[in-house]
Amino acid sequence: MSAPNGVVVLRQQGYLPIDEAEVLQALPPALRGVPRERVALDLMVATEKALAARDWHDAARLVREAWRNEIKPLLAAHPSYAVAYFGTVSIPLAMQLGYLLSTWRDAKIFQHHHGQKSWKWSEPNDVVTGIDVDVRGLPRDLNRAEGEIVIRVSTSHAIDPAMTAEVVPRPLAEIDIKTKAIGEDALERPAVPPGEDDVLEETPEFLQETPEHDRLWFEQKPPRDFDLDR
Repeated sequence: MSAPNGVVVLRQQGYLPIDEAEVLQALPPALRGVPRERVALDLMVATEKALAARDWHDAARLVREAWRNEIKPLLAAHPSYAVAYFGTVSIPLAMQLGYLLSTWRDAKIFQHHHGQKSWKWSEPNDVVTGIDVDVRGLPRDLNRAEGEIVIRVSTSHAIDPAMTAEVVPRPLAEIDIKTKAIGEDALERPAVPPGEDDVLEETPEFLQETPEHDRLWFEQKPPRDFDLDR
């Protein structure tokens, strides 16, 4: 990894607090000796309320406000800085923030390992085999119809299609992306080994022309009924 001009360490905590000292220890050497900015987006109270109410719109609003008032101006002031992301929020809130970061920002994602109790990724030499991913339901043809698409991403827990059907009963398509080994530590490294295909390296054709205002629904246990654009 070549060293960037600097790094923005972004903590987005929801289900559990994120210790800053542990986060800094997890940074790879290329990100330790460069100028550093820090942002903490605390959604723990909002997450607790959302779980009780089964409504995530207030939490989503807080993400948008933090992006507009703090994160976006900071990134604009440091356009060449990489982002080191650490999160304990629901998948929809993490994806919302990733959506706001946009495609071209250099972002390094770190995931907490439940067994090792560490944010540090396994070293490449420690990885013997790749992560097997099963993808089903991916449309092959461009569809210009207006409607909703359900994307179920299962890693730590398998998502029951009946749960998403309660929210979106008649989607245009249902796509399942699932690691063949389901578990809390199913993802132990940040990227596929050299030479292997990244299943979502490019945006599928059927999504490339999707209007920005269209709704995208994401389901994770236990959060439900989340709309990125509301």
